[in-house]
Amino acid sequence: MKKPLIMSLAYIFLTYFILYTYFVGFNNTVIFLPQPRFTSDSRLEEVIALIHTRPKLHNYTPATMTLYDLSQILWAAQGITDPVLMFRASPSAGALYPIEIFIFIDEGAIQGLDAGIYHFDPKTHSIKLVRLGNFISKLELSVYDFRNCRVVLTINAVYERTARKYGLRATRYVHLEVGHIAQNVHLQALNLNLTPIFTLTFNKSLVKELTGLGEPLMAITFLKREFEPCAIFPSYVEVNEMSVEEVIVRRRSVRKYSEGNVTLNQLLQLLWASTHVNIGVQLASSINSSCDVSSIIYVAVGNIIGLNQGVYRYDPKTSELLLISREDVRGSLYEACYAVGEYTSEWVKEGNACIIVAAQIFGNKDLLFISMVESGAVAQNIHLQAVALKLGSVTVGGFDDEGIAKAVGLPAGYMPLHVIPIGPKPEIGG
Repeated sequence: MKKPLIMSLAYIFLTYFILYTYFVGFNNTVIFLPQPRFTSDSRLEEVIALIHTRPKLHNYTPATMTLYDLSQILWAAQGITDPVLMFRASPSAGALYPIEIFIFIDEGAIQGLDAGIYHFDPKTHSIKLVRLGNFISKLELSVYDFRNCRVVLTINAVYERTARKYGLRATRYVHLEVGHIAQNVHLQALNLNLTPIFTLTFNKSLVKELTGLGEPLMAITFLKREFEPCAIFPSYVEVNEMSVEEVIVRRRSVRKYSEGNVTLNQLLQLLWASTHVNIGVQLASSINSSCDVSSIIYVAVGNIIGLNQGVYRYDPKTSELLLISREDVRGSLYEACYAVGEYTSEWVKEGNACIIVAAQIFGNKDLLFISMVESGAVAQNIHLQAVALKLGSVTVGGFDDEGIAKAVGLPAGYMPLHVIPIGPKPEIGG
């Protein structure tokens, strides 16, 4: 009597397990993505120049992506750029990497992939099937006609990874990192003739339930560009030899600088790159907000050829540096920065100049998040452009907010988010 009963129960359990695995998830299918390319024909500046305003729907159609396209975009977001040190394409405070990327794919959207939810593993450059099925229609995306979205990335944050080291400042660092990642995705997608659309409005509770890892913060879908805009450059912008992929590979945190020169035109080109960001505009639009979430840029100049020392505010509309003070405040910025382990932020006062990226402080949680993401995107463009100009740069995020704001004279209601020293990159970077 017991044996048939046990066999029946075992059969029922096995049947249930197979069906549950197939329909609900826990699937161990791993797909190794095509090797990403590390160069292309388009120069960094040519791609940066394509970023202007939020795209209009009539110029775009839903994208049909290849597995190669997906591989390249995921690599640009979080792929490995140094197989020895395991550095990733986007910087992360303390190299703690709190972001997880999930991919929702519709049936037939990418040849060779079943409809389902996949999780990106940067270390193996692979995606693992989490759940089979088409879930995009359930995401309730607020991006144009979401029924036409066929591939959606979600950016999930595991805050605890960063909080263990940085405590209360962790949330800020994580949100800035989202901006760095998003800007890399934007540039890489444009170079694949795709336009990414960023949104905050989607069914986050469902995504959290389906993915099971981290807090969903942002969704990205892709449209196909049907035209090729012409890149127009100011006279001081030099189109360098490096592609988007090359600068992503070469970007590092450079904390020591050579005794060479940084020119006014180089500084202006860094600032030009910083203004070619529209992620914040898209995210604000997705929550029906018309608030200005743009970052403001101040520069503490010490030794720039063609520009007197002092504090300047950059006007993106005129590309002018407006003098605020004639004082060299790099020492004051250094004093406001925290020491972290072996690092005492000496490079803040040793760089030829420091770029301060600040954002407006909003009481609204979503708007504050958007401002931080926008600031992260701005900083990422500065770092990538610095690589193309053979300059070194590093983000300093640990500082006394009031001390930095006072040193450069930030207007009331603005919070400093990045202090970025720049200088000539030595032959062997830090």
